[in-house]
Amino acid sequence: MEERSLLAHYESQEKWARARRGVLVQRVVSTFKNCSVDLIPFEEVRTRLHLTQKYCRGLQDIELEHIRGSVGRYGDFTLAFLPRRDHLRQRWERVNAIVSTQDMPPIEVYQVGEAYFVVDGNHRVSNARQEGMKTIPAYVCEFVTPVGLSAEADLDEVITKAEYAEFLNKTRLDK
Repeated sequence: MEERSLLAHYESQEKWARARRGVLVQRVVSTFKNCSVDLIPFEEVRTRLHLTQKYCRGLQDIELEHIRGSVGRYGDFTLAFLPRRDHLRQRWERVNAIVSTQDMPPIEVYQVGEAYFVVDGNHRVSNARQEGMKTIPAYVCEFVTPVGLSAEADLDEVITKAEYAEFLNKTRLDK
């Protein structure tokens, strides 16, 4: 292994350990604040808000803080995209080593209002957050809905917006 590559490997290991400690800190803080650290499952949003129409908006820089969920990996990471499971380590460290030496490849996301959901690139988001990045390049496909989510959305907001969408549908006030 070349010296630079070896150094990147050791740095990735240290960053992994820091990220895993961060999960414990988040759990304690969320207990005291009585708030969730869970990512929102996109299927829950799709089902509750009856999302069907999507438009691809192309490559954009998006705010990492506005990523509120994931399409399939919502149980693997916390809301701050800290890795929850030890089996993620090898891939997470590999992505970190690549990210620290090269440009960040774009991720893919769905957008609902101001909130984003990762389709592909959960490990890149996790590493970008660990590196202190504020934005990340992403291919964005937006789902159209009269009740979009805020950039700070949580599952409670999804439920509230679903009830509002149902009200609009029944009363036809959205037409």
